[in-house]
Amino acid sequence: VVTIIDMPNTLPKTNTYESLKEKIEIGKSKSVVNFELQAGHSSLEEMEKMVELNPISFKVFMDLESDESLEEIFSNLGKLKQTTDYNGLVAVHCEKQTIITAETEKLKQKEENEAIDYSYARPSSSEDESVKQAIELAGKNNLRLHICHLSSSKSLSLAKSASKIQPVSWEFTPHHLLLDNSAFNTYGTFIKTNPPLREKQNSIRIDDLDTDSIIGTDHAPHTLEDKTKGVWHD
Repeated sequence: VVTIIDMPNTLPKTNTYESLKEKIEIGKSKSVVNFELQAGHSSLEEMEKMVELNPISFKVFMDLESDESLEEIFSNLGKLKQTTDYNGLVAVHCEKQTIITAETEKLKQKEENEAIDYSYARPSSSEDESVKQAIELAGKNNLRLHICHLSSSKSLSLAKSASKIQPVSWEFTPHHLLLDNSAFNTYGTFIKTNPPLREKQNSIRIDDLDTDSIIGTDHAPHTLEDKTKGVWHD
């Protein structure tokens, strides 16, 4: 590992000037590899201050936001690009909240849930719809879009098509490239991730790699206790 790009959904969240500044100081004192920090979104005023610290991007977890709030977030980022030195790069976790909510509630009605149900609760369609939305919002607000941990073959097609007319990049994880959701039957909840492993027919594959590909491990460490608390435990 030669480079780490830290995510802002930590405790505390990195969505204020002070929290971002504190993380920079920690990184400078401890990191033995190259590191960059992403900023979380907050008020336009607070984001203007964070730009002074040169975060590599602003990160948006689209599965945690409504359509209305996403419109506002991307609009604020567009304004930020116009009025500050913000580089215009927004990194996104693409899953659509409404689809996840509906599918999860449906699956919870089963008499007994299996680990693989987690992948059906967050289906590839939720990623596809979210990627489509992110591309539209980034284009509308003149932003550079980076799609984190892209895992759906349809989403990859959407991203490739969009990249011909606007700045869009994406990354793959080793687990999404090498495994599909049948692995839940072997490893259970130990392999829960967001987005989850896809059904084989909808997943990305090693063959999708080319000379422009980016691979990021997307580390999100959890304890063994956390990983065995059940299908629906966050």
